[in-house]
Amino acid sequence: MKKIILLVTLSVLGCVVACKKSGDDCRQEKRGSASILNAPDSLRKNEIYSLTIEFLVENSCGELHSIDANLEDKTLEASLIIEYNSCACEDIYETRTTDYPISFADTGHYQLSIWAAENEYDIYNLTVYE
Repeated sequence: MKKIILLVTLSVLGCVVACKKSGDDCRQEKRGSASILNAPDSLRKNEIYSLTIEFLVENSCGELHSIDANLEDKTLEASLIIEYNSCACEDIYETRTTDYPISFADTGHYQLSIWAAENEYDIYNLTVYE
């Protein structure tokens, strides 16, 4: 009888650990393919402009987690990080949009570079004037 109780307890415990592990496997963050819908040709120095960025999620559980952006040598490079939090999702691709404010303190020619796919960026050029 003690062996049966021990086996049942171990089975239940094993299921709990396995279920928790599979739930953890469903949460992930990864870069999402994106493009800018309204890239300007020019901006005034220090003007705040709101870019509209369209991005792709791979299932109904995908949500924008963050935008990883870095301005270096007049190139603004950005990647959208998409978070998937569940295994119970509809297996459909969806496009969504988000706004991202940009502003430049110096005049000159700039490049907006947004991650579209592995080793591929969509590039937009703009001029910042006085």
